[in-house]
Amino acid sequence: MATLPESDTWEAGVYQFETTDPVQGGPDGIDNLPNKQLANRTAYLKARLAELQTSVDAVGVEGQNALWIAVEQALSFAGLLEQELERQKSVRHQEGEFVLYNRGVIRGCDLSKSQTANRNLGISAGAIFMGGREWGVASEDNAAAVPSNSGSETGTAYAYLVEAAGALTLAVTGLDEAAPTDGLVLASLSIPAGNNGTNDPYLDNVTVTATARNEPDWPWVQSSPVYQQQDFANVMGGADYHLSLDPISWAGGQPPRLTADAADRASNTFRAYLTGTADNVRVRYVAHLMDQ
Repeated sequence: MATLPESDTWEAGVYQFETTDPVQGGPDGIDNLPNKQLANRTAYLKARLAELQTSVDAVGVEGQNALWIAVEQALSFAGLLEQELERQKSVRHQEGEFVLYNRGVIRGCDLSKSQTANRNLGISAGAIFMGGREWGVASEDNAAAVPSNSGSETGTAYAYLVEAAGALTLAVTGLDEAAPTDGLVLASLSIPAGNNGTNDPYLDNVTVTATARNEPDWPWVQSSPVYQQQDFANVMGGADYHLSLDPISWAGGQPPRLTADAADRASNTFRAYLTGTADNVRVRYVAHLMDQ
């Protein structure tokens, strides 16, 4: 009895007998076609298994061990790389942005409590610097109203100058509100609990504390230059890092000048000073430690 010839071939499908197929034997007969296709598939799979076994045997036990060692080393190197990347982001490299506001009083601009209007402040004539230029301030009585405090604790408001239609206007924030960033804060106002227009119409119990920077010789001499104390998100590996300060934008025609001496640096912070007349200076900083 003969056997069907086999071929190392992967057959796309296995033939299905139809009711009209005649009975026909032999190696090419229709009755043997499905069996021949299955035999070819079996021969194909057997040949692939033999090739795989040959590859594994060729590697051997030592080769397989070496392969696993290489895999473990690759995983270890990947872990070290991740640690180095994290170290790069923390102890070696820091970056960010901050804004410096270069504003103050040149002369005058003293605040006074009104004795004729309910809970109002007046301002004397003077001059300030803001937005990279000098501004004249006209005196005005009853220029801004001070809010009442209906709460049970002392509150704080802020008196500030802000530009409106090309002129400066005195304004006061709401209770416990921050002053806008486009203004010059002149003073903080401490308002006692329950203080209002009925029991304190002339603000006798409200404490006005001047807070504005004073520079009588601006712009030629600035005795108290503005600075930024910038803390790092992560502590650097040392204080001898390279620090780059890049002014991105500013108000005023004169480019800002920034300094940060080595004495003003620590591993967790640095101090940057601004000189010149520029205001609203947005600064990008990059600190990089080369030898860690």
